[in-house]
Amino acid sequence: MNSLLIFLIIRSRVKEVKQYGKILLQIAVIDSAYSFVTTAVQPITLTVDGVNYFVQNGPLRHVPQPYNFYIFLVWFYFHFMQFFSVPIQFIYRYLILCRDTKISNRKYFCFFIPPMIVVFFQTIFFGLIYKHEEIHDLNATRDIGRWLLESGESTVHLTCVGPPGDIGVLMGNVETICFIGLNYIIIGLCAFRIHVHLQRSKGHFSTRTAAMHKSFTRLLFIQGVLPIVSSIGPTLLICYVYVFRLSLINFAFFLDFCNAWLPTVGASFVLFIFKPFRSQILRGKFLSTLMNTATNSNHSNPAVAVTPNT
Repeated sequence: MNSLLIFLIIRSRVKEVKQYGKILLQIAVIDSAYSFVTTAVQPITLTVDGVNYFVQNGPLRHVPQPYNFYIFLVWFYFHFMQFFSVPIQFIYRYLILCRDTKISNRKYFCFFIPPMIVVFFQTIFFGLIYKHEEIHDLNATRDIGRWLLESGESTVHLTCVGPPGDIGVLMGNVETICFIGLNYIIIGLCAFRIHVHLQRSKGHFSTRTAAMHKSFTRLLFIQGVLPIVSSIGPTLLICYVYVFRLSLINFAFFLDFCNAWLPTVGASFVLFIFKPFRSQILRGKFLSTLMNTATNSNHSNPAVAVTPNT
């Protein structure tokens, strides 16, 4: 889905797509990176009596420590970067519509610097407060071994653990909640200003332009809501279970399953909500575009040109 979205964005000649192409590419590129990392790590988070166990279920799960933990931190970074980059889309649209600001690719990239720094230090903090010792593997085998042990294994390959009542883990949870709140304040303010501007200017838009803006409004609304399912909801649930020292097993597996599919959801919504792309897909135009692209590439490259038989 993300590859298809990138292809359609690059090939599109629609003015509005060119104008907001950075937002659409951001969705596709970040989701693609997150999908790749999630496939490699396949994280599982289980909580037993207030103890957070983090385990990898992907092809790298048997990598020895501390590299197993480092790999998990890479996934952790992209997991939160996927959410913390969402306000950039709202800020960009606000500047384009309400401030009539032209934003170059370099300036747009600069928008990523604050969330990248925040998530980087958050990842470092996570790496400091969550631990892994040999005794933790034994405890994990006792508590969650019946769900995770494979045939021939006697010990759970644990990535890290959050001890119950640890002040560092509690501080990390509070920090995460604060940053989530800050993100939604930014999203809410930008969305409100954009809505007011569109209401005042709707008489000046053509029918096509008005339809495009409606599509983008729906798209950004979904981009703002998706993190509640992918990041915020599970994070708050884990915080709640941790603070009150409860257990979360079966539903945690369901959340991990949903999380594995979420990187494709954003691109899917773009393809089927944004009218130019939806029309191309439903009419099969993107296939002809793809074939024309391949044909033009072959004609422009003599090395792959077909030579007649002699």
